[in-house]
Amino acid sequence: MRSIDEQALAVLAADFPAWHMWRSRDGRGRDDSWNATRRRKPGRGALSAGVLGRLTADSATGLRGLLEQQHAVETGMEQVA
Repeated sequence: MRSIDEQALAVLAADFPAWHMWRSRDGRGRDDSWNATRRRKPGRGALSAGVLGRLTADSATGLRGLLEQQHAVETGMEQVA
């Protein structure tokens, strides 16, 4: 993994501490997708509200966008509750 990727993962991890981030590898061992998994299992009703347990994107920017979407979904759930 390149230093730039490590820096991007560190920034994402700092900005979204409820998620664990990593890069997956393809069959040849090259860096592939950007991934995030929740550190805690979503609560009841979360899945039906659109809360996901794992995210996958093609780039760090794409993963950030998905994480921000999940944050918006969670914030919306808290406001309704």
